[in-house]
Amino acid sequence: MLEPIKLDEKFMDEYYERMNLKDNKFKLSDMREDPVKFAKFMIGFNLRDYQVHLMDLISNSQKIAVVKGRQIGFSTSIAIYCLWYAWFSKSKTGANKNTEITVISKDDDAAKKLLQQIKDFMYLGDKQMSAFLKGRKDHTTCAFSKEIAQSNVDMLKLKNGAIIRSFPPTGKVRGTSNDIVFVDEFAFLNNPDVRNYFYADLLPTISHTGGKIICSSTPNGYGNFFYDLIDPEDKMSEHDFQRASYPHSVNRGDKMYEENVSLLKGHMDENKFLQEYECSFECADVSFFDSKKVKDMFVDLTDLVVDKYEYVLAIDYGMTQARTVISLCTKIEGVIYRVYYKEFPGGWDINGTIPFIKGLMDRFKIVKIIGDYCPQGEAINQQMRDMGWNVKPFDFHTEKVSNFVAFRSKLNKGEIKAMHDEATEKQFIEMQQEETKMGKLQIHKPRSGRDDIVDSFVMAASHYLGEQMERGVFFV
Repeated sequence: MLEPIKLDEKFMDEYYERMNLKDNKFKLSDMREDPVKFAKFMIGFNLRDYQVHLMDLISNSQKIAVVKGRQIGFSTSIAIYCLWYAWFSKSKTGANKNTEITVISKDDDAAKKLLQQIKDFMYLGDKQMSAFLKGRKDHTTCAFSKEIAQSNVDMLKLKNGAIIRSFPPTGKVRGTSNDIVFVDEFAFLNNPDVRNYFYADLLPTISHTGGKIICSSTPNGYGNFFYDLIDPEDKMSEHDFQRASYPHSVNRGDKMYEENVSLLKGHMDENKFLQEYECSFECADVSFFDSKKVKDMFVDLTDLVVDKYEYVLAIDYGMTQARTVISLCTKIEGVIYRVYYKEFPGGWDINGTIPFIKGLMDRFKIVKIIGDYCPQGEAINQQMRDMGWNVKPFDFHTEKVSNFVAFRSKLNKGEIKAMHDEATEKQFIEMQQEETKMGKLQIHKPRSGRDDIVDSFVMAASHYLGEQMERGVFFV
């Protein structure tokens, strides 16, 4: 498991030392070498120990993925780091031999807000340096702002050539070349395919510079790309990113913050609090199924004596992008079990459905078939009826919501079980819900995901969700 960061005694000793001037003298070279000193003595901002830890992580790594609790000042930390990096033009890459930085957030407005935060620190630096230089010949009230060459809502250019840009999470970032890319609220990016956006649009912008990319966010449940980057359960043996977890508890010593978190904990849903403040991936804002309940669904069925039971088979027919999936369910002592499923490859000819089912009938006592009521599948459904098979249509337009809700209720009670399968787990966890403007519940897959396995499973289970099992047995 990815453990929260721990600040040892050695780090803390170094932290306190860095919060003071060497020999009690202000040296620009010290500011250039250490963003912590730059923050305190040129901006007038005292960084907390964990914020310093983050800055060191960025300095020592190329790719960083950070999961964080709410309101602990990470955007602030990285805004200061970006300003320090640009102010001293720490990299001189590209055709113009200058430093270029990009900041991105969940949407365009949030990205622009990040850039404005960097500008605000410049004006804070004006005040700090004005007080520091008071009485000297080189006194100025605009030590930072006078170095601005150009500024608008989505770009800041300094006279040393350094540029900081903000971008929405879209392909607009293409064509830029960056020394630092900072992506805030990564798990909430307003992009239909974050994985493709990351690899096709973002990473190429640092390929020629050898630059850094920092992805930071609170969690947003399992199954998304940020979860894969963080890999909180350490499923992968190797990681491309240097990972770190900073829950709210790292902000120790801030009494007002601790009191506020304690108050929120008493009023928030437990899973929501764990997500927002404890860096837990157990909950997602739009998840239809609880990820923990999904994980609890999986059991070992290798010892199941299949010929003891009767089964309901369901077919979810694939269309242009979707895939055809067949599932088999039965009910044993009040628990619904999926004992088998088959996902066919994309483009599979659904005319092979009937021969395939005939093969299953040699292994399982199938008493009912639930067929997806759709144009491409209804002809197959009718053929099966003509063969004397007990076939019931399932209309997703009228039956989906009620059956999904009933399925979720039984899942939460531990009354749905299946053999573990990564594709099944992923699709269940990624299922989303939202309320329409008319107040109706919509349940759907993520824009870049699939739901065929889930649909077929729910269809097969629908027979047991609220109706008595029909005993019409048929054989071929």
